[in-house]
Amino acid sequence: MTRSIRQPQTTDYPAEHAQSRGRTSKFALIVGFVALYVGLVSAYNAPATAYEISIYDATPLAFWAGMAIAMLVALTVSWWVSPENHLRKLALALAVVVLVAIAALPIIRGYFFVGAGDALTHLGWMKDIQNGVLNPVYFLYPGIHTATLFIKQVTGMSLERATEFLVLAYFVSFVLFTGLTVHLIAKTKHALLFGVFSALLVLPINNISVHLQPHPSTEAILYLPLVLYLTVRYLTNTEGAISVGPLSITPSAILLAVALAAILLIHPQVAGNVILIYASIAFLQLVFRQLRSEHAISNHRPLYAHTVYLITIFLLWAPRNPRTTQTFDTIVNAILFGVTETGAIDQRGASLAAIGGSLGELFVKLFFVSAVFLALAALLMGLNLRKTFERSFPSSDGIIKYLTLSMIPLGGMFLLFSLLQGSTQRFRYLGFIMVLITILGAVMLSWAFDRLSQRTSTRTLGTVAVLVFVVLLPLSTMTVFASPYIYQPSQQVTEMQMHGYETAFDYQAMNVPYTGIQAGPERFVHAYYGTPFVNEDDFVPGSSAVVEKNAFDGGTLLNYYDESRYIIFSDVNTQLELDVYKGVRYSEAGFNHLDSTPDIAQVHTNGDVHVYLLHQNTEANQSQNSTMSA
Repeated sequence: MTRSIRQPQTTDYPAEHAQSRGRTSKFALIVGFVALYVGLVSAYNAPATAYEISIYDATPLAFWAGMAIAMLVALTVSWWVSPENHLRKLALALAVVVLVAIAALPIIRGYFFVGAGDALTHLGWMKDIQNGVLNPVYFLYPGIHTATLFIKQVTGMSLERATEFLVLAYFVSFVLFTGLTVHLIAKTKHALLFGVFSALLVLPINNISVHLQPHPSTEAILYLPLVLYLTVRYLTNTEGAISVGPLSITPSAILLAVALAAILLIHPQVAGNVILIYASIAFLQLVFRQLRSEHAISNHRPLYAHTVYLITIFLLWAPRNPRTTQTFDTIVNAILFGVTETGAIDQRGASLAAIGGSLGELFVKLFFVSAVFLALAALLMGLNLRKTFERSFPSSDGIIKYLTLSMIPLGGMFLLFSLLQGSTQRFRYLGFIMVLITILGAVMLSWAFDRLSQRTSTRTLGTVAVLVFVVLLPLSTMTVFASPYIYQPSQQVTEMQMHGYETAFDYQAMNVPYTGIQAGPERFVHAYYGTPFVNEDDFVPGSSAVVEKNAFDGGTLLNYYDESRYIIFSDVNTQLELDVYKGVRYSEAGFNHLDSTPDIAQVHTNGDVHVYLLHQNTEANQSQNSTMSA
């Protein structure tokens, strides 16, 4: 009697259907690239002509339809064809281009500048460096500023435009090197797919402290995957090493040293976080070399020299700037006094409730996809502690252990800054941590896919993977840019807005300060005059205090202020207050009072920026009224 032998489920793509799948995939990719082209043309032909409170609503529907079709084709073909088929790489490239096109919408649609907060200050610093007012050698983070000036010099484009291309370059770097790092760690046929599509979720961007705009800490976070990729390559690759005394030098070691210096110049705080990772790796290597010499970690190239190198250049560079010592003092005070922020959170929750939202809803919108990957990463780190994991993935076990241990100090810093009153630094640390979480989550997905494919059809698993990313990608894409969807305005700065503020500053009367809706005009002062002028006695930019709400809404501003002052605001402010916040902070009646109250006169407007003067000294202000109106 012959016993039947049960054959394992094949993971290969049936050869008899390969040709048919190839033709279908080629046709699908043609459709995908055509949809991409149509979407790009529709967006390009609809340039922004005024401030748009939501780039999502203002961009033509044809663009979003084209991107959706192209991404669906890219997802489907990626898992439809075999790993060896060149069409998979083409599909992967299509997916990357789709997300890059979305990230490049401000460029495609002709935005003058992106970033109405910190980014304007950084624009001012760029102008200071360009004009020789600021020496980048004595600046804390000159990386993106000097790089933007280089782009401007080479291309001849405006400084504002150059910043948009710089941000896009860092975005592309994040996507590519996140995918390559996952591929390097997981070492499975589908690792690159999971790595790239996970990177396209852009989990570090939270629009609280990490934004897709010229913002050094954001660019440093987006640059981190390149550093991690070179670190993994250095640790696991010993080919071509040249011995120099006790050191063994490879091309990857030199590239890594350069990358570490670069991330320090982009933002020292992020470089400090890398020190925490490197210290964790060096510590683990030291322990395993003493206790478990047979483990793969003991065979990795030691990271001691690079750790000492990074700490040394950090200590030589960062402490020269007062901001570094201020941050250090803040951390010490948090440890000693443990100030909490419960009141601030409650206040924000009450504000959201007043306009029909909630903290829970905002959390889901911003962090649901992140929470999914956090769970995947936690599962991977938990499995990594088991001996069976070490036996199953010996070549990658050590790298996962490095990243797992580094989560302890990074998580500690996140919790520490969570105690600080009014601090949003925690979300910078969260953005940094989410780079590691993206990599670990993608590795977990690729390994789970590889293991399950031994029992289940690869095409079935591929269909599941497509469906998962079909759900996750739109959820994450809707939070790439600030918009009313997350109760924030677009960060677009129009040319009329910039010129409106510049004109107001040029004709400002001496000793008459500015105040504004939401905040004063200091950011535009930085962008126009450069940062050194902010504290000059002969320039009165006003304070960061906002117009008093009750006096504004009640039409009693003249009774509230003891001196003449300008109230300056733009259409950005009115749209945000009336359309997004629904008049909770400043009402429509308050804006109307500015035109109907005696002794409050509009002295300048260019259709976007509006300047009103509160008359408290009639003789002095009559001359100013005529000057500003001219």
